[in-house]
Amino acid sequence: MAMLSFTINFEKFKTESSDLKFESGLNIIYGNSGVGKSSLLQLLLGKKKQNNILNFSISPIELPSSISVIYQNPDIQIITPTIGGELAFSLENQYHNPETISIGVNTLLESLPFVPQLNQNPLTLSGGEKELLNITTAISTQPDCVLIDDGLSFLSDSAKIKCIDKLNKYTQRNNSVILWFTSEINDLKYSTFNWELTLTGFIKVDQNKAYQYEHMEIPKGDVELSFNHLFFNYDQRNIFSDLTFNLKPFRSLGITGDNGSGKTTIAQILRGIYKPIKGSFYLAQNNSSINNIAYLDQFPENLLLGRSFNHLLDQLLNEEKINSHLISTFKKRLERFHIQWDAISQIDVMELPWSMLRLTFIVLLTHCEYDLIILDEPSFGLGWKQKVILRQYLIEKMNYKHFIMISHDRLFLEAVSDKILDIDIEQLTTTFKQNEQEETA
Repeated sequence: MAMLSFTINFEKFKTESSDLKFESGLNIIYGNSGVGKSSLLQLLLGKKKQNNILNFSISPIELPSSISVIYQNPDIQIITPTIGGELAFSLENQYHNPETISIGVNTLLESLPFVPQLNQNPLTLSGGEKELLNITTAISTQPDCVLIDDGLSFLSDSAKIKCIDKLNKYTQRNNSVILWFTSEINDLKYSTFNWELTLTGFIKVDQNKAYQYEHMEIPKGDVELSFNHLFFNYDQRNIFSDLTFNLKPFRSLGITGDNGSGKTTIAQILRGIYKPIKGSFYLAQNNSSINNIAYLDQFPENLLLGRSFNHLLDQLLNEEKINSHLISTFKKRLERFHIQWDAISQIDVMELPWSMLRLTFIVLLTHCEYDLIILDEPSFGLGWKQKVILRQYLIEKMNYKHFIMISHDRLFLEAVSDKILDIDIEQLTTTFKQNEQEETA
């Protein structure tokens, strides 16, 4: 039976050290962004960034003999240009017989909860589908231990349940131990082995209460969106067939659906990046077409390609997308999220935590002169308290801005949208009903 153990010490706060032992099964460790979940995982692997200042240290560490890691950013784990290559690479670490590897690849392909092609480029997958691929390759090597760094956060609720069932069966079959680090507090409901990492401690917790957002009125909007018999294929993969809907004026539209259902594709069509095969769409404000659109990618570092936020701010100033008189206001509002502009503005964005990167983008874009802001997975990687602050901030900005929010985080969408489009069932709903809440925060 696999086991992972270590002692964690919070020297700065002079709290008692904790001796932790994780035996076979699914162990969930919740923590807000910034408390050190990723750093703890790296310490377990014997790695530490030179400039990484932590509230804790760990020692001694006892690890199982074989470990697989699933990282927060699914792109950095993909190393081959095809899905077949990804599946084969993991098996080549175990087997040398080409026939055995070929049979294994087909078996793994059939186990994926979506229908890819062997020669399909993994980068054409949605964020959630990439996570499912990485989880499949990670456990294909039969490791004694799996460490997951927010590696299920792009999954829809239904996909996450199926994935957790798969991981539980794996631990039962192999007596393996899984440590799943997550920023989503409601993930604690998926296991009975739950912990919380804070800035001052590592404690065992129970998750019995339901978290909901308090009621806030969303201002009335005047943006309209309709799709008329729209068809779209991508890389020989059918995404939309005869998609038709007509949205009355909204202030903030939430778009949800299962992984790979086409949520991000809608954003790219609205921006003119993708062209429909057939059909049309209409996006307008007060009967005038909207062309001035800002988009925050679900992988925001892709928008800067290794440059700094200071470079982006200069670019926005040169393009007259932001008023220079708003710069000091923007920097002040960043502090609401405990982000200091002077501390991050010159840093390569690839070196910034995802949550900090995402929040800085959101605050910056909401101070720019865009008619519509599309946010793809805005709540990704944020803990509960951080989501509450972000939700309040966005609704305040809705007095001046219109939004489209794309996310599998249905609870967050319902709290920031006056209309929701569920692509899976092509159903439009009006949200937010205060009397449906169980508990407010």
